[in-house]
Amino acid sequence: MSKKESIQALLPMYYFAYILSASIVILIILWIIANYEKFTIPIGVSALIVEALFASISIYIALQVEKKINELEKLP
Repeated sequence: MSKKESIQALLPMYYFAYILSASIVILIILWIIANYEKFTIPIGVSALIVEALFASISIYIALQVEKKINELEKLP
């Protein structure tokens, strides 16, 4: 597998991780808006913690893939 093919194979995972983190943030915000009447502070805090956890995991995956892409680009 050539360097270019390796990079192209990693790109879908890279984009998927960023799209996943953005969609998690949007879904939590929409959930908060939909349940605004029966919304309490502990539920909001726990929702934000879950959002931060999943978003950070997704961004971590994207950064690891980006690091691997940079390593592949440095190869001759």
